[in-house]
Order: sequence, then structure tokens, then C-alpha cells
Amino acid sequence: MIPVISWRRFAAIATLCVALQVASATWLVNEFDTPNASTTVARSLATGGRYAVAVGGRLWGPSSPHARDSLRYFVLPGEPLYLAASFKVLPEPLHRYIHLPVTALLIASVTAFATIMGGARLAVATAIVASLEPFVVVHGPVWDDTFLAAALQWSALALLATVLQGKRAPRSLPAAGATAIAAIAIGVAAVVRGDVPLFVALLVLVAWRTPALSALRWPVVYCAVASVAALMAWGARNHAVVGSFALGSSHDGITLWESNGPYTAAALERGQVMMLSGQPDLMSELWSDTRLMSEPEANRYYGKRALQYVVAHPIKELQLMARKAFFTLTGLRPELPPASLRNLVGVASNIITFLLAVIGIGALLHDRQQARRIRPFLLMLLPLVLTGVGAVLIGPIGMRYRIAIDGVVWILAGLGVLRIVDGRWHPDPNSSAHRA
Repeated sequence: MIPVISWRRFAAIATLCVALQVASATWLVNEFDTPNASTTVARSLATGGRYAVAVGGRLWGPSSPHARDSLRYFVLPGEPLYLAASFKVLPEPLHRYIHLPVTALLIASVTAFATIMGGARLAVATAIVASLEPFVVVHGPVWDDTFLAAALQWSALALLATVLQGKRAPRSLPAAGATAIAAIAIGVAAVVRGDVPLFVALLVLVAWRTPALSALRWPVVYCAVASVAALMAWGARNHAVVGSFALGSSHDGITLWESNGPYTAAALERGQVMMLSGQPDLMSELWSDTRLMSEPEANRYYGKRALQYVVAHPIKELQLMARKAFFTLTGLRPELPPASLRNLVGVASNIITFLLAVIGIGALLHDRQQARRIRPFLLMLLPLVLTGVGAVLIGPIGMRYRIAIDGVVWILAGLGVLRIVDGRWHPDPNSSAHRA
């Protein structure tokens, strides 16, 4: 039997989460557009039925004949399709609440996983930590593909955890239903963020190499099949539109170069890795190379240049990775004064959350018997952590890029809260981990 939260506790948690998000969307957040081009593409879809964004100058430079051309696969389709459908269905006053279900699903899925792993008390502690996280409160209503992908990944993990906890045959109706929904969630997530396929591949590897996860071997294969099918459909669309069977987006190459190139360190001082990629004095050489290229060719060109620079400057790259990780993990905005309210709140909240997580890890190390019992569930999270760390190291900066692995931090912080409240972690006697 899967441990459940009482209806009273569930209602209290749901009310807290939704109330905070509604309040944030109503009074705190004024700009909801996603940090990438998803919103622009979504509006193009909703108004003209065209999947495109007119930012050709980003790849080719303002003097290129293609500078005013529309890019046809600059972002993956998951977030734009979700936004476009929302724009079509919802009246304008409700647009600010478009991502409320996404953020609620993310917190609910992490809470469900915590319930299965450690019982109702851990679930309550985890949900409170997640709901009160200042970044979640402020950024949750923003139309952000990182939140959508994380919500779908955690939904799949929670469903797979029910299969593992239930120890049912994979073909039983409950297990088959959970697997099917998990596969659909992963399939959609694969066309939301480019790091999801790596997460799926690692999940398959961990499940097939770990005896404790043997019940998940075929369920994760089905998830992988769903992700491949979604990517194949996206690739076929790109082949028809731009003549290249591209599984990613044409944003990938330029972002990789901006995040790992010769001007990245200087750009960070202005707030983000792309802050200097519009400077003619810095970009003229690259623009002269790409000005006559097609969209797929330009994408491959920037990716190749990024890899060349990393190989040629490994020490600088390691230093850059450490610097980017510092900004992302602390929540520090480098373009703002360290004593600004934004930085003080961001750094303080991260210090508190990570300190609680360290206390939670200490509780696990102190009670090794319980740690062994929840070990299979922790192993399920390993692919998410590895993928998230990789994205933090090689990608842009910002807390949004670690939101998927923040779910792990919330659970560990929940353990820390229980450790402080109880003096030691007392797992729910009805939890699957306790009975394992």
C-alpha cells in the first residue's frame, strides 16, 4: 500500500502552494515572458499558425542577407505549444496564471515522491520547503520551459516510484497505468528541454544495472521509447521545414558557444552569458563565417566553435564552470550589487535550504539502516542530479537551470527539518522505505 497524506494535510499543502502562486502572479510578478524565445514563437503560433521567430541576426549578424529571416526551429516545441494553446483557450486576464498548474505539478510530484520514499511527514516538510522557496514563489508564474520540463520529469519519477514501491508485476493494471502516464510525461519533456534525453538514457542505465531497481527495467525502457518517438516526430518536422533531421534546436549551438566561449566570463559581469554576443567588434569573425549559412549549418558551426575553444583552453573552462556554478547555486546576480535586496534574499534563502539539506544528509548517514531502505529511491534520482549538474556546468547561469535538481534538495531539506524537529529522523512507519 502506498503511504498517503491525510486529506486535511493534503488540502493544507495544496492551499499553501496555490495561494502563494496566485498571490505572486497577481501582485508580485509583472513580466511573465519566458527567458527564451518560446513566448514569441507561441504568439506567432496563436495568431498566425506559424512556428517561427524573427531573430536571424542572432546567428548570422545584422549585416547578413538572412538577418531578418525567421528561424524555424530555434526552440523546442513543448513550451511554445503549451503557451499557444493557453493563449487560444484562456482570456487575457488569466494569462498571468498559465504556469500555475506547472509549478503546482512540480511541487506535487516532488511531494508525492517524498511520500513514497519517507512517508507523510517527510512529504509535508518537503512541500513546505518547496512552496516557501523565494525563487519558486517569484519565478513560479513565469512562462519557463525549465519548470515545465522539471514538472514532467518529477511526475514520471513519482509514478515510477509507485511501481517500485508496489512491487507489482510490470504488466499489472496499476503498474501498467503508471508506466503509460510516466512514458507520456517523459515523451513530452523530451521536446521541452534538450537535456531530458540524457536523463532518460541515464535512468535506463541505472535501472538495468541496479538489482534493487529491477522492477523498473521495462517501465524505463517504455519511457525511453516515448522520448525517442517524440524526438523523431520533431526531427521529421524539422527535415520537412529546414531540410535537416535535427533533434534539438538551432538555439543549442549559439548557447553552447555563449556559455563556454572566450567572452563568457566578461559577459557574466553584465548578468548572463549572451550579453556580449551582439557586439560587432567581438562577433565580426563569426558573423562573416555564418552570414551565408542555413539555420542548421549556423547551429552546427557555433557548436563546433564552442567545442574547439573548450578543448584548446581546458583550464579556463574549468575555472569558468566553477564560476558559473557558484552564481547558479548561490542565486547571486553578478550584475547587481552584492548588498541588493535581490541578492541578499537569494543568497540567504539558498544558504538556509542547502544547510537544511546537509542536515538531512547527516540524518541519513546517522541512521544507516533507514538510508539502506531508501537507497533504491535515491538511486532513481541519480540521473536527474547528474543531468542537472551537467546543465549547470556547461550552460548559462541562473537558478532556473537547476530547478529539476532542486526537487532533490527540497526532499533532503525536508529530512533536515524533521531532524531538527525530532532530534533525529523518525520515518513514517507506514512508508514504503520503512517496510522495505
